[in-house]
Amino acid sequence: MVELRRKGLELCDKWIIIEDYKKYPALKNIAHDFQGEDILGYVYIDHEAGITMEIIKFLSRGNDEIIFGDGPLDKNMSLKIRYGQFIDTEFIIQEAEAIGSYRLSTPDAIKLYDRPDLKAFRNTTIIDNYRAEGYPDDIQVLVITERDEIKPEMLWARVIAYDSVKKMGHCQVLVKPHQNIGVHKDETIGFVITEIEGEHWILGIIEEQPATTKKKAWWKFW
Repeated sequence: MVELRRKGLELCDKWIIIEDYKKYPALKNIAHDFQGEDILGYVYIDHEAGITMEIIKFLSRGNDEIIFGDGPLDKNMSLKIRYGQFIDTEFIIQEAEAIGSYRLSTPDAIKLYDRPDLKAFRNTTIIDNYRAEGYPDDIQVLVITERDEIKPEMLWARVIAYDSVKKMGHCQVLVKPHQNIGVHKDETIGFVITEIEGEHWILGIIEEQPATTKKKAWWKFW
């Protein structure tokens, strides 16, 4: 499972071709308006939707040549395939700078998804087993409080900032905790990657709010 999570990450920022895409049930009905047996797409990370393939061109092969048909971008459309739809297909990674006469260059629309601030976190392999498959920015965080009545709890959270030197960052809680641990769904907590007895953990950091003493109004005598 860990290897599969890293495999998905290693596909990002690469071009792939899915041959005879209609043989896959998850893909056969995605494009009625385009001609071609194969799909050419670019894989990137959507921070919220996870690993995604943007379909760029449809193509066919015949007589030792590649015939490119229109793609969604040619019609001012966007057609995406999410990780779960393509990871089990027999895709081919394209290392060349061109396929036939078509040069491979990252579409401007995809560049909007770039998150250079999270690149170091995505490259941190020691915590791959805590990532959600297909969602490299979503992780399991172990939250431990100082209160004896609260048990340690694992929460799913989405990383929004990371310091690779300190191995610390911030993440948004994606689920409702089972206990009253001082944080709620959609709130932000800190985290730190640490090693305990030879095993790496992602520990959640909840900042305790200082207790405040409410002043009694001057006219109250009770």
